[in-house]
Amino acid sequence: MNNYLVLFHINEINRYFLNIFSHLEKKMHYIYSYSIIYILNLQVLRCLIMDKKVIITNKIDIIKNELIELGNKIHENPELSFNEYNAVENITTMLEKHGFNIKKGIGGLETSFRAEYNTKRNGPTIAFLAEYDALPKIGHGCGHNLIATMAVGAAIGLKEVSKDIYVNIVVIGTRSEEDGGGKV
Repeated sequence: MNNYLVLFHINEINRYFLNIFSHLEKKMHYIYSYSIIYILNLQVLRCLIMDKKVIITNKIDIIKNELIELGNKIHENPELSFNEYNAVENITTMLEKHGFNIKKGIGGLETSFRAEYNTKRNGPTIAFLAEYDALPKIGHGCGHNLIATMAVGAAIGLKEVSKDIYVNIVVIGTRSEEDGGGKV
């Protein structure tokens, strides 16, 4: 009789462990399947992001000559803090041409501006800061002509995919950055 009980207990223990392993195997299969789905979703997301990157860079390539012209105009006509009238006009004209709404004189300062492209969707706002003032006797030694141009190019490029990725875009003209706290 003892041998029978021992055998019975061994069979019960085996059945118990088989149930546990079977359950674990199902869990592992679920985790594995979920991981594969997660990885596939990441690959799809990566493809979508890469697709958006191509769209953005293509737009920047299309407007390359406009951007070079803008950078050159700002560089060739350096304006000191609080006097960046031509730079503001050139920058805002280009942004307006590409569908941005322009507000000048932000904070009561004539050479500040805010250019906005609103997708009318609930999402984050991405802001680009454009500096465009020059240094006395040096001109654009700090490259503010390039900083402004890059901000404009990035904003126009991003605009191409903004509705797809649910973002609004703002370019803030930070006048008098060299001598007047333009970003304050």
